[in-house]
Amino acid sequence: MVRAYPYEANSVRVCKEVAESLMTSRFSSGFSDGKADAFRHAMWNACMTREIGVALASDFATAHEQDPNQKATSKEMDLYNNWRGRKIATDAPNQVNTWYANTIVTQIGQGYLKYIKDGKVVYTNQ
Repeated sequence: MVRAYPYEANSVRVCKEVAESLMTSRFSSGFSDGKADAFRHAMWNACMTREIGVALASDFATAHEQDPNQKATSKEMDLYNNWRGRKIATDAPNQVNTWYANTIVTQIGQGYLKYIKDGKVVYTNQ
Protein backbone atom coordinates (compact mmCIF):
# COMPACT_ATOMS: atom_id res chain seq x y z
CA MET A 1 0.00 0.00 0.00
CA VAL A 2 2.78 2.42 0.92
CA ARG A 3 4.63 1.84 -2.34
CA ALA A 4 1.48 2.08 -4.41
CA TYR A 5 0.22 5.22 -2.64
CA PRO A 6 3.19 7.13 -1.16
CA TYR A 7 1.41 10.49 -0.93
CA GLU A 8 -1.62 8.93 0.75
CA ALA A 9 0.65 6.89 3.04
CA ASN A 10 1.99 10.13 4.45
CA SER A 11 -1.57 11.18 5.28
CA VAL A 12 -2.12 7.77 6.90
CA ARG A 13 0.93 8.35 9.11
CA VAL A 14 -0.15 11.86 10.06
CA CYS A 15 -3.64 10.61 10.93
CA LYS A 16 -2.12 7.85 13.06
CA GLU A 17 -0.14 10.45 15.00
CA VAL A 18 -3.22 12.65 15.40
CA ALA A 19 -5.27 9.70 16.66
CA GLU A 20 -2.60 8.68 19.18
CA SER A 21 -2.20 12.24 20.47
CA LEU A 22 -5.93 12.77 20.86
CA MET A 23 -6.27 9.36 22.54
CA THR A 24 -3.65 10.10 25.19
CA SER A 25 -5.18 13.51 25.88
CA ARG A 26 -8.62 11.97 26.51
CA PHE A 27 -7.91 8.60 28.12
CA SER A 28 -5.67 7.43 30.95
CA SER A 29 -6.07 3.67 30.37
CA GLY A 30 -7.45 1.12 27.92
CA PHE A 31 -4.71 1.62 25.35
CA SER A 32 -4.65 -2.06 24.43
CA ASP A 33 -8.05 -3.49 23.45
CA GLY A 34 -9.89 -1.02 25.71
CA LYS A 35 -12.04 2.02 25.08
CA ALA A 36 -8.99 4.18 24.36
CA ASP A 37 -7.94 1.70 21.68
CA ALA A 38 -11.46 1.82 20.23
CA PHE A 39 -11.15 5.61 20.11
CA ARG A 40 -7.73 5.47 18.44
CA HIS A 41 -8.91 3.17 15.65
CA ALA A 42 -12.08 5.16 14.98
CA MET A 43 -10.21 8.47 15.07
CA TRP A 44 -7.48 7.20 12.75
CA ASN A 45 -10.08 6.07 10.23
CA ALA A 46 -12.16 9.25 10.47
CA CYS A 47 -9.07 11.33 9.78
CA MET A 48 -7.94 9.08 6.92
CA THR A 49 -11.40 9.12 5.35
CA ARG A 50 -11.42 12.91 5.28
CA GLU A 51 -7.87 13.09 3.92
CA ILE A 52 -7.69 10.25 1.35
CA GLY A 53 -11.28 9.05 0.88
CA VAL A 54 -13.24 6.16 2.30
CA ALA A 55 -12.00 3.50 -0.15
CA LEU A 56 -8.29 4.06 0.44
CA ALA A 57 -8.85 4.56 4.17
CA SER A 58 -10.56 1.17 4.26
CA ASP A 59 -7.76 -0.44 2.25
CA PHE A 60 -5.01 0.96 4.49
CA ALA A 61 -6.86 0.11 7.71
CA THR A 62 -7.70 -3.42 6.59
CA ALA A 63 -4.13 -4.03 5.45
CA HIS A 64 -2.97 -2.89 8.90
CA GLU A 65 -5.06 -5.65 10.51
CA GLN A 66 -3.50 -8.53 8.57
CA ASP A 67 -0.98 -9.60 11.23
CA PRO A 68 -1.32 -13.40 11.56
CA ASN A 69 -0.22 -13.12 15.22
CA GLN A 70 -3.04 -10.73 16.13
CA LYS A 71 -5.71 -12.24 18.37
CA ALA A 72 -9.05 -12.81 16.62
CA THR A 73 -10.90 -10.71 19.20
CA SER A 74 -8.51 -7.79 18.71
CA LYS A 75 -8.87 -8.00 14.95
CA GLU A 76 -12.68 -8.12 15.19
CA MET A 77 -12.70 -5.11 17.50
CA ASP A 78 -10.27 -3.12 15.39
CA LEU A 79 -12.05 -3.78 12.08
CA TYR A 80 -15.37 -2.75 13.59
CA ASN A 81 -14.01 0.47 15.13
CA ASN A 82 -12.19 1.27 11.89
CA TRP A 83 -15.53 1.03 10.09
CA ARG A 84 -17.25 3.25 12.71
CA GLY A 85 -14.60 5.92 12.21
CA ARG A 86 -15.03 5.84 8.46
CA LYS A 87 -18.81 6.08 8.88
CA ILE A 88 -18.48 9.10 11.16
CA ALA A 89 -16.33 10.88 8.58
CA THR A 90 -18.52 9.82 5.66
CA ASP A 91 -21.55 11.26 7.47
CA ALA A 92 -19.66 14.50 8.24
CA PRO A 93 -16.85 14.76 5.67
CA ASN A 94 -15.64 18.29 6.31
CA GLN A 95 -15.23 18.29 10.07
CA VAL A 96 -12.04 19.01 11.99
CA ASN A 97 -10.23 16.44 14.11
CA THR A 98 -11.56 17.78 17.42
CA TRP A 99 -15.13 17.40 16.15
CA TYR A 100 -14.42 13.80 15.15
CA ALA A 101 -12.74 13.14 18.51
CA ASN A 102 -15.65 14.57 20.49
CA THR A 103 -18.15 12.61 18.39
CA ILE A 104 -16.20 9.39 18.93
CA VAL A 105 -16.01 9.93 22.69
CA THR A 106 -19.78 10.50 22.73
CA GLN A 107 -20.35 7.36 20.67
CA ILE A 108 -18.15 5.36 23.03
CA GLY A 109 -20.38 6.46 25.89
CA GLN A 110 -23.48 5.55 23.90
CA GLY A 111 -22.13 2.10 23.05
CA TYR A 112 -21.56 2.50 19.32
CA LEU A 113 -17.97 1.27 19.39
CA LYS A 114 -16.53 -2.02 20.64
CA TYR A 115 -13.81 -3.08 23.07
CA ILE A 116 -12.66 -6.25 24.78
CA LYS A 117 -14.04 -6.98 28.22
CA ASP A 118 -13.37 -10.27 29.99
CA GLY A 119 -11.94 -11.69 26.77
CA LYS A 120 -15.03 -10.89 24.65
CA VAL A 121 -15.75 -8.18 22.13
CA VAL A 122 -18.59 -6.05 23.51
CA TYR A 123 -20.11 -2.63 22.90
CA THR A 124 -18.51 0.24 24.79
CA ASN A 125 -21.53 0.87 26.99
CA GLN A 126 -21.09 -2.53 28.62
